[in-house]
Amino acid sequence: MIKSLAECAAVLALPPLNHDAPIRGFEIDSRRIQPGMCFLALDLARSGVMFVEGAIRNGAVAVI
Repeated sequence: MIKSLAECAAVLALPPLNHDAPIRGFEIDSRRIQPGMCFLALDLARSGVMFVEGAIRNGAVAVI
């Protein structure tokens, strides 16, 4: 399981990050995000992007 932002970036073949933080888990429901989790904006029925702000407000450390 991916446990940090740096690991997540490496798996996704993204450039190295300037900072790292632990990831406590992944969630696709922005209402269930807890601090330290990564939000996966995958809602196919609606645009998952609509829920990014709520996920960040709930403590998401990253959004994919």
